[in-house]
Amino acid sequence: MADLSRLRRRCRSLGDDRAQVILVAAFVMAVTFVMLALVVNSAIFTENLASRGETAGSDDALLVRQSIEQSTGHAIEYANTHNASDTTTLATSLDESVGTLSALSGAHHASGGKVVSVAGPTDIENGTRVRDDAPGGSSFENASEGNATSVDWRVAQGVAETRAYRMNVSGVNRTGNFGGPADQFRVRIEDGAGATWIMNVTHDTADGTYKIGVEDGAGRQGVCAVDDGVDYFHVDLTAGLVDGAPCPALSFGEGVSEPYEIAYEEGDEVTGNYSLVVGDDATSNGNLPSSSTGDDPYATPAIYAANVTYRYDGAKLRYETTIRVAPGEPP
Repeated sequence: MADLSRLRRRCRSLGDDRAQVILVAAFVMAVTFVMLALVVNSAIFTENLASRGETAGSDDALLVRQSIEQSTGHAIEYANTHNASDTTTLATSLDESVGTLSALSGAHHASGGKVVSVAGPTDIENGTRVRDDAPGGSSFENASEGNATSVDWRVAQGVAETRAYRMNVSGVNRTGNFGGPADQFRVRIEDGAGATWIMNVTHDTADGTYKIGVEDGAGRQGVCAVDDGVDYFHVDLTAGLVDGAPCPALSFGEGVSEPYEIAYEEGDEVTGNYSLVVGDDATSNGNLPSSSTGDDPYATPAIYAANVTYRYDGAKLRYETTIRVAPGEPP
């Protein structure tokens, strides 16, 4: 009996030791989990603070950058319209505008403790602007072509870049053959391999709309419509807009390789005005005059794109970058 009693006491002693070991282990694990949670939460909190501070500075810097890009784009368009006698005059005009923009931007943001500057322009890409801005609009023919096919004529050839291609259409032949090539005004873009992108403008008497139809270089077709009760409507070919609304079919030059040719066909079927800027590698129709002669299109030197250096120094962020500005370029 004595041996049995000692055995029972020994078993109870072993059981108490194991319970104590388990209790201590559980306590250690609990403390470990609490410490891990504190470390993770601290890291998350620190990251959130850092990201908030960075985002606040970045947002302002990017907003100012957007404003600088838009203002430089306006300066390029102004130079192309009012100072297009030659490339030197264009560059001088843009240089003066960028200098004024830098001074005004710096003064405006200085009160907020920020230093903003714009330098340039650098790396100016010259080009050619083709336009017909006859008061009241005119047909899209080219009498300067000097032959009987002035309704079908080449606007530019050897084109690698086109931007700000806009039309203001004030008249469309209402007796034309909707859905067929006869009596339709067309913009044809064609590359050396024969791939073509075509946009036509027609009047559909069935539903009382003007139709802007597109067939791209891969054969995909699409149509956008405008009510024919309007006095005029705008088509922005490079932005893909018809009267300011997106036209998914109007994906400029899709499926056509560079370089390409831009041509008008049946130019007597519409009236209005148009303007486009092509890159320096392109050559416009050789018969286009260098100034307006009334109803006919003409071509002038233009700035296609330019680079400016933008710098932003704020309390939390220093940012400097080169911005390429080409207003109206396809995305």
